[in-house]
Amino acid sequence: MEDKGFFGSLFDIRFRSFVTTKIVPALFIISLVVSGIYTIFLVATVFGADSGAGIFVLILSPLIYFLLVLYSRVVLEFLVVVFRIYENTSVMAGRGPMAGPPAAYPPSTVSQPPMPPAGPESPGPQSPQP
Repeated sequence: MEDKGFFGSLFDIRFRSFVTTKIVPALFIISLVVSGIYTIFLVATVFGADSGAGIFVLILSPLIYFLLVLYSRVVLEFLVVVFRIYENTSVMAGRGPMAGPPAAYPPSTVSQPPMPPAGPESPGPQSPQP
């Protein structure tokens, strides 16, 4: 695979180089920050409405933050896996992003097992005659 860099991938009009895998680390950092801000905002909002519920949400806020971060991590990993499947499949097919259609497969060199001789079929198990 040809690595064009961020801006080379961004302005690649043929979409042969992807920008998504290059920005995933930045997206994860942004999701960490946004999850933290959301959790703090949630605690402050609930405290404004009811102090008892605010204490409850304050106790649960690390769990809420953890679940938000876990969710964003799983989504981003899924994106990366999809793009890596493409990259690895291109390598396995023996062609990169600049290659044309796949070449014809060479003839198989694996020997085939011998075929049984053609002839009358042998009778199967006989059912008893009434």
